[in-house]
Amino acid sequence: MGWGLRNALFVAVALTPILNFSGNDTHGSIILYETAVGLRFSMGPLIEGIFWKYPFYGVGLLMLLGFMLLLVLLPK
Repeated sequence: MGWGLRNALFVAVALTPILNFSGNDTHGSIILYETAVGLRFSMGPLIEGIFWKYPFYGVGLLMLLGFMLLLVLLPK
């Protein structure tokens, strides 16, 4: 898969729970998504600086935490 396709799939998967949490407010969910992306770009180097020795473990841990939160918080 190319970089563009992976990015498009990520955006679709990321926006689904955000849209669900925001009460189907498309405009508000896009703002939440862009805020999350901005926080990632600003906080990412700090987080990766803390986990400089184990970057893949740190990312994997954060992904697992996000997955578990989605399982708990998304309605059935």
